[in-house]
Amino acid sequence: MAASIILQVALVPMYLVTFGQYQFGVLMVILTLVNFAVIGIAWMSGGALRLLGEYAGRGDDIGFRRAYSLSKNIYVGYGFILALIISTVAITMDQALFSGGSVEDIYAARTTLLLTGIYLLFFFATAIDRIALTVRKRQGTANRAQLAGIVAFTVLVTPWLLNGGSMPGVMLCQIIGALASLFFTNRMLIAELAGLKMRFPSRADIDLLGRLGGRTGAGFFLHGALVLALLVDTALVGWLGGAKAAGEFYLVWKIADVIVQLIWKLPEAMTPYFVQLDVQGKRTALARIVRLGYVLVAGVSLLAGVLYGWFGPALVAFWVGEQSAPNSPFGYALAGGAIFWLGISRLPVVLASARVALWQLNWAGGLELFGKLLITLLLFPHLGFVAVLLAINLVHMLGVSFLYFRLLGADPGVASKLV
Repeated sequence: MAASIILQVALVPMYLVTFGQYQFGVLMVILTLVNFAVIGIAWMSGGALRLLGEYAGRGDDIGFRRAYSLSKNIYVGYGFILALIISTVAITMDQALFSGGSVEDIYAARTTLLLTGIYLLFFFATAIDRIALTVRKRQGTANRAQLAGIVAFTVLVTPWLLNGGSMPGVMLCQIIGALASLFFTNRMLIAELAGLKMRFPSRADIDLLGRLGGRTGAGFFLHGALVLALLVDTALVGWLGGAKAAGEFYLVWKIADVIVQLIWKLPEAMTPYFVQLDVQGKRTALARIVRLGYVLVAGVSLLAGVLYGWFGPALVAFWVGEQSAPNSPFGYALAGGAIFWLGISRLPVVLASARVALWQLNWAGGLELFGKLLITLLLFPHLGFVAVLLAINLVHMLGVSFLYFRLLGADPGVASKLV
């Protein structure tokens, strides 16, 4: 994750210098499209993690192979469908989508979009492999495979940009990085459990598909959609206040957001253990780990929030310079508060997802989204971008944080249908 963050920060000025404002903007939109492409497969991610985790927890290698094969078929099929849709759009609607640029800009944007479809195919093929490694408690292995892809991309894209390369070349480097990651995850999975491969689904797989779909699949899909909706704050500020407000918000919130993402990795690493302890009926051990984990994550979140609220202005000034850093002490303080509230909410979310307590989880997420949007819309005319940060703090203080805390003891809503 550190490698990815450092790379993102380092490449932005290189993109700007090499491509100019228009192509840089197009590339950022396309890369954002990659992040939002996961929403169509969100119903599978949580369900596949739970299902594969059950088989791994019971030592059922035959069942694990079946579930892996079906899941990979769905992931790769989804990537293939996306590639077809994106290719069709790129070929037939390029003039309308990229009308603000020159002929050269339109050609570069169309080619990049076409390559993005290919990249997504390999991206989703690698994603299910990482899930399979994770549920078998091989997260370090999955991380090394992902790091291999990042390193391959960096080694290729850096000289490409320094020598004035084109925008489509960046996406081609992304494809090669994804292939490198896929190569390593595949080798590591086969070493972990021989016989793991894609095969044509059979009638015997209908029961597995039923367990992944239905109410459970809908619940995971809704959860994924809520998570994505809660992460589009910069776009919301841009819509309400324009580019200048969005830029100021981005600078105040970006470092805080990175801190939140790092804190979230702490409980997320426990997902396979939560699944297997729940499947094995070890409720006492699960409760003990959850209590200790919540205290530790809360302590880290509180410390990180206080430090950012205090030193945030200096950090941002060091990052972008004194003249570019927004002068908003209240905004930085609220960003520190948001780090705390968002940090302590993640362990309950991870636990509820692992135990398939989806009704309670989506109820809390839906209220958080509704409350944040309502407060932001009401206060934005008076406070500007600070309204979003204030809204995050208020919705959690007014009860959403308690709803997330209750998830620590929530009974699985539909887990019995998966077990």
